[in-house]
This record gives sequence, C-alpha cells and structure tokens, in this order.
Amino acid sequence: MTDLPIDVAMPDVEDVLPQLDIVQETERWFKLAVPAPTEKNKNAQAAAHIEEVKEQLMELEFTDTEAQALQSIMLEAMTGLRAMLREGKTGYTIKDRKLFLDGCADMIVTSIGMCHMHGMNGPIALQRVNTSNFSKFGADGLPIFDETGKIAKNKATYKEADLEGLY
Repeated sequence: MTDLPIDVAMPDVEDVLPQLDIVQETERWFKLAVPAPTEKNKNAQAAAHIEEVKEQLMELEFTDTEAQALQSIMLEAMTGLRAMLREGKTGYTIKDRKLFLDGCADMIVTSIGMCHMHGMNGPIALQRVNTSNFSKFGADGLPIFDETGKIAKNKATYKEADLEGLY
C-alpha cells in the first residue's frame, strides 16, 4: 500500500470559487438557451455530448491493433447513437439519477484531468468555450436552433473559442 501524505491542505475557498464560477456560467448558458427542456432538447443534448466524446476519442492514436479495433467499434457505435438521437429515431430514460449525476460530474473531473495530464489549460479553455457559446445567441439574446433541436451558431455573432496558447 502506498503511503499518502496526511498533511495535504484543502484549497482556500477563494481558489475554488473561480473554477465553480466557470461551471456555473456553463449552466447559466443552458438555462438561458433552454429554460424548459423538452424530450427533443434532451435528445439533442445527448447527441451533442456523444459527438464531443467521439471527437475526443478520434484524437487518440492507440499503439496496438486491438485497441485500434475497439476504438473503431466505439466510434461507429457513437456515430449511430448520435444519428438516431438527432433524427428522433430513439429516446432514452435515466435508470438511476444519482449514478447518472455522478457520471456527469466525474466526466467534468476526468476531462480537466486529461487536460492536466497533457499540459493543457482546461479551466481557461472552458471559460473561452463559454464565451464562444454565448456568441451563438442573437441580438435579442435568444438562441437559434437547428431542425434537430441543437443550438446553432449565429452567423452574425458567433466567434469561435480561441484556444491558442492553452495546448
């Protein structure tokens, strides 16, 4: 068993609040964009989530053929699930809300951990993506949706997140 340091100091509240603010800003964006989610909105969000996980998985280059084959299977399955959700061919229910919430929170933590492990600044990237997402809203402050319920990029106001210097 590895000895763990017992004198690890808890971070000061002032150090934690900025990170919490970033996540709360993300939630605020969703509350403004979709104040009363419908099944179509939920399916669109699940499809978008799968799309982002797929994009990240595509950037990993595995070193052996078995892992590469499994990656290919996962990517194909994700592509199919995303399409079915976006096209309204399937829906879903949450079996255990506590476990689902735990998984969502763990994905935030492991995403920041992946950034850290590879020398990337995840919190600032999230902040910049938040700013970019707010630029999707129209001049009236309202989001524009595509036919599948996904929030579209407003051509007049959208600014892509500037991630330069963070990776």
